Amino acid sequence: CGKTWVQGRILGAETAREGEWPWQVNVHRPGDDPFCGGTLISSKWVVTAAHCVYGKKYSLRVSVGDHNLDEDDYQERSIAVKQIITYSAYYKTKMFDDVSLLELAEEVPLNRFIFPVCLPAANVTFPDDSCCAVTGWGEISNGITLPEPRILKKRGVKLMSNEMCNVQLNITDENNIQVKIIVDEMMCARSAEGVRDACKGDSGGPLVCYKEDRWYLAGVLSKGGCLKGNHLTLYTRLTSIVSWIKENVPEAAENVHDVEFPTPTEGQCQV
Repeated sequence: CGKTWVQGRILGAETAREGEWPWQVNVHRPGDDPFCGGTLISSKWVVTAAHCVYGKKYSLRVSVGDHNLDEDDYQERSIAVKQIITYSAYYKTKMFDDVSLLELAEEVPLNRFIFPVCLPAANVTFPDDSCCAVTGWGEISNGITLPEPRILKKRGVKLMSNEMCNVQLNITDENNIQVKIIVDEMMCARSAEGVRDACKGDSGGPLVCYKEDRWYLAGVLSKGGCLKGNHLTLYTRLTSIVSWIKENVPEAAENVHDVEFPTPTEGQCQV
């Protein structure tokens, strides 16, 4: 899990190379453009945001191995969704625990273009200011779609503490008291100033962090910042739901690793 076979990674480039993020998938209806992203966690299961698939039980498909939305990539496959399992707490809140599992109608052949990501054990901590990556085909800014050719994009983001995220969001109640929007089951990341942030169409996609030749899924994208105001993007924290994933997808357990991420050093965040 979590390995990529692309050589000569171009740091700082926005356009991904074929096979650079082989766990990235997109969710769509037959004949339509994708409306959300997702992440391959085994040969038959995908994790995405619950709000992407909530109430959409029929005719959903997942494309794996996709790179350019405007061409039929030779390694690309579109597979029907057999089953949707949504995290039970999402029905009550619709704010956090924004995650669903998609069972594919058939197993996908794993290769250098189609490969599952690693999952962190429940006790893993991702340090604040860690440089991680987010990927997707979403809008380049609010209301502006990705120009042709619509090739998968990537960007480096830095993780933020939930406390700092709540401060920057600065949401208050009628008594002007700050409301704690970002709870423990969520996490925040910020993009570099002026750099494309996650936006509409990226929801459900992966936030991944790198350690010892493997990429680990840290979060599932719930709400993109779209370079508006505070530039923050909100995610469902993977460590809070990894036990639930293992219960529903036993084969994913082999991709769960207990790793220790180092304290980040200062500097540019490039992926």
